[in-house]
Order: sequence, then structure tokens, then C-alpha cells
Amino acid sequence: MKNKSKREGLLNEANALVATLENAVIKEKKVEVEEEEEEEEAGLAEVLVAAHATSDMPISSPKPKSKKKKTAQDDELDRTLATCTVQRFAGCSVQSKLSL
Repeated sequence: MKNKSKREGLLNEANALVATLENAVIKEKKVEVEEEEEEEEAGLAEVLVAAHATSDMPISSPKPKSKKKKTAQDDELDRTLATCTVQRFAGCSVQSKLSL
């Protein structure tokens, strides 16, 4: 009976020791995972900062430009340019058409 209680005592101590070691290992793995996540986040932040620094694109999207209404003068200039394009070898130029 004495031996049985000693064995039970030793078994309880061994189980407590194993549980303590398991908890320590679990905590250590948790810390390693957190450190790896922090390293990944830091690496991602570096990549994003570098990409932003080299990017030609603005951070915010630009406001769309409002369309300017065409005037009669704009239409006349468009027709003049079209005519000059067709007749460019005939000596036509925008300045000569505008001065007429």
C-alpha cells in the first residue's frame, strides 16, 4: 500500500511536469508564430512603402475633369485643322487659315 501511494504520488508529479512542459512548448510556439507574423507585417509594410515611394500614381484618385462645352470657335478650329490635314501638302497651315 505504501508503494502504491508512492507510485501514485510520483505519477501525479510526472503528469504535472508533463503538463507544465506542454504549456511551455505551446507558449513558445505561440511566441514564435507572433514573431513571424510581426516580421511578415514589417516586410509587407516595407514593400508597400517602397512601392508607394516609386509609384507615379497619386494616392487618391484625381477628380474627373469637367468637360468644356464646345463653342462655335472650337468647331471652326476643328474644321480648319481637318482641312489642313487633308491639304497639308498644298501649303495650308493653321495660321494662314486663322488670319483669313
